[in-house]
Amino acid sequence: MQAGSLARGATAYVTLEPCASHTNTPPCADSLIAAGIRRVVAAVEDPDHRTDGNGFAKLRAAGIHVASGILTKETAETHAGFFTRLKSRRPFVTLKTAQSADGKVAPPPGGGKWITGQRAREFGQLMRARNDAILIGIETALEDDPELTCRISGLEKYSPLRAVIDSKLRLPIWSKLARSAKQHPTIVFTATNGGNDLRALGVEIVPLPPNKAGQVPIADVLHALAERDCTWLLV
Repeated sequence: MQAGSLARGATAYVTLEPCASHTNTPPCADSLIAAGIRRVVAAVEDPDHRTDGNGFAKLRAAGIHVASGILTKETAETHAGFFTRLKSRRPFVTLKTAQSADGKVAPPPGGGKWITGQRAREFGQLMRARNDAILIGIETALEDDPELTCRISGLEKYSPLRAVIDSKLRLPIWSKLARSAKQHPTIVFTATNGGNDLRALGVEIVPLPPNKAGQVPIADVLHALAERDCTWLLV
């Protein structure tokens, strides 16, 4: 669209098959046709059932030459979240963990707050900005009282959706997560009723049927996040 008349007769290079259905915007395939594009080079077909080959078919029917199957391995990596959400109904999950040289995940009592260095902590902040959501359990919320936002200058607006698995709904209203929920979207997945005090602070409470142990099933949490268009999840 920005190229205007300069796009006529040009070649468009895309990673994913141009979409063929109306969503929040018109179909990308229609826009390329209207722009007068002569050739489209794409990596892979869009697995979304609303497209899945229909985008390429539209382009070819309009006389546009389509070449696909280019750099498919690289595209599978860069679009892993999107593909996982569509095919498996869950986000692509990245696990972040810190471990000391002797295999510990926390310092000894009185041994300080961190077992990682400054650069590692900054990279952890960057990972938050690169993911749609960040998920923790209630014990982490109670022990660390984290904010789970990105605090890298200039990237604050890319802070992820914050999610907590809290089967018995123990998240305190004084926690940083609860007190900042109106500024930073926060979801609590629980296996019990209640939570009106948290709702009043802006926390979204999502009850899910418990498993035999009375806990929130992880698979259900992942499905619920995928339904909210979460493609990349940091744990």
